[in-house]
Amino acid sequence: MSGVDEDSLFYRRILDSIWTGVWAADRDERIVFFNRGMEDIFNASGDAVMGNNVLDYIKEQSMRDQKHFCELFCRVKRTLRPAPYDSLAMTTKDGSLTYLSGVLIPLLDEGGNYDGMVGTVEDVTRRKLGEKKVLDSLRTEKELESIYRSSPVVAFLWLAGRERKVEYVSDNISQFGYTPEELTSGGMNYTDMICPDDLEMIRFRMFWAEQDDSRHFSQQYRILSRSGDIHWVSERSLILRDERGKPAYYQGIIIDISELKMSQKARLEAEKKYRLIF
Repeated sequence: MSGVDEDSLFYRRILDSIWTGVWAADRDERIVFFNRGMEDIFNASGDAVMGNNVLDYIKEQSMRDQKHFCELFCRVKRTLRPAPYDSLAMTTKDGSLTYLSGVLIPLLDEGGNYDGMVGTVEDVTRRKLGEKKVLDSLRTEKELESIYRSSPVVAFLWLAGRERKVEYVSDNISQFGYTPEELTSGGMNYTDMICPDDLEMIRFRMFWAEQDDSRHFSQQYRILSRSGDIHWVSERSLILRDERGKPAYYQGIIIDISELKMSQKARLEAEKKYRLIF
């Protein structure tokens, strides 16, 4: 066996041992090389593919972006400049969707003229699906954030104690005219928002909830917005206790129920007028 043949076999073994697909076509666009990576990706035998026109072969595949690939092939052949392609979609024989990326590289003869094409193919389905999952997750997160911002439900984490210092509050506290930073920086406490006439009643109920080892408590009271408007809220909270069983945090939500209270008040007044008439 000549040195050239030995070199050819050596390089073929290298190309057959890598997982990236590699193919080559001559100047007439007939496939002259199709490595094992290509066989795995396209689920096809190299012997069955050899000699086929590469563009005809691509058209026979269920490649959704075959027009783009063929246009890219012709451009590389015309300009004699390599060009990459990314995430071309193809449906495999078993019906699953796969994404392929790679590079088209023109082969030149000694005179610098087009003499064929070499292409690489990499299955990037996992990467593509991973990107899609991340994008879907971000999209969902943005949608949830948008819903949450417009929601009347405000989430809190308070330190246990009479003043209920705020460790965390959701951004939609802005519906009452406040910012999370105002409440979490220590500049003001949650009790500063509570209507003074309701404050002692709230502290009394919380005290008894803590003493009887309750895990949850709920109550309704009034808070003041930054502009001084009164809002009725319903609070539902969980008492988080330390290893000694002492209250450490209150984790909960408040919901603006002002419209409900106004509706109840209007109904009671209507009932009172009805009784006076009849």
